[in-house]
Amino acid sequence: SLLGVGECYYRQYRLGQARELLEQALDLSRQADNAKTEDIEQNLAVLYQNQGQFQKALELFIRVAEKRSFKESGMMRYNMGNLYLELGDLDEAMENYLTSQAAFHAKGDAENEVHALIGIGRIHQRRGDARQALDEYLKARQLVPKELWVVLHSIGLARIDLGEPQEALSSLERALEIARTSHDKAREAVTLLALGSAYAKLHEAERAVESFTEATAVAGEIGYQSVIALALLQRSLLRRDQNRPEEALADVENALATVEAVRRNIVGDGLRTGFFATKRTFYDLDIDLLLQLDRLQPGKGYRARALEASERARARGLLDLLAEGRIDVRQGLDPGLRQREDDLAEKLSQVQ
Repeated sequence: SLLGVGECYYRQYRLGQARELLEQALDLSRQADNAKTEDIEQNLAVLYQNQGQFQKALELFIRVAEKRSFKESGMMRYNMGNLYLELGDLDEAMENYLTSQAAFHAKGDAENEVHALIGIGRIHQRRGDARQALDEYLKARQLVPKELWVVLHSIGLARIDLGEPQEALSSLERALEIARTSHDKAREAVTLLALGSAYAKLHEAERAVESFTEATAVAGEIGYQSVIALALLQRSLLRRDQNRPEEALADVENALATVEAVRRNIVGDGLRTGFFATKRTFYDLDIDLLLQLDRLQPGKGYRARALEASERARARGLLDLLAEGRIDVRQGLDPGLRQREDDLAEKLSQVQ
């Protein structure tokens, strides 16, 4: 069947082929009013999310949420939590993770309840409370007897934030073994990203660069855009600290191209604003490096590029606020000027 072949392609990380077949399977399933429709929608939503098609993923998740009973909503709510976390909406993410945990607990599904607790911990970590995050991860570890990749990886991340990178390495190295043994490219990529961060904290710059480079390559095999962007950003920061600004600039601008490609796929204005806020570091580093290069190589056009990057980043935020309706400067504006502004906004949104 289309569904079976599509899921097979997905497990093999042939995501383009998997998406095409799952989309066809979904169309046929909806026409036949098939009971598998919800499962196909959820699987396709996760695939869209991995490829940076956040708006499409969110629309499918919401569609499924409207039809699932509370006890059956755990995995879908967990995936929605992941999506909102990636978009920078921590309140929505926490709400979905808490609902997910309650649903898994009510169903007696301890292994998946672990994932929900990990999600809750991630919110605490994003909010700057790594100690509370670690407590959630250790609580999750007690729920099931076997070693789980998600627990080991999360403990490693918390240890890094707590200033314990050496302790983080043991968890992350074991997590990498599990990911590779299970041939899970997505988990392998994010674990390599975390290992790079641990090595960077230990001032082992070359090992860190090696991990970030490998993370970029593995993520590239499966189109995992978020990991590609983050690995390039981290490698850029290391190159900057090594006084290699030209290499650092190349990395951050490649990362920005990935971020912008993802951003254009977000239709919801509030979500787009949140996503931009979480990625501001990319823009700031780009500008910083251009100004550094201008000081080192005056007259080479770096200052003009820095100004252009600064104005583009500023315009991104302003346009998103305008679109979201938080700033209304168009009351009484001539309709022709309104249309011209809309056209210019559309052109600007397409600038890499």
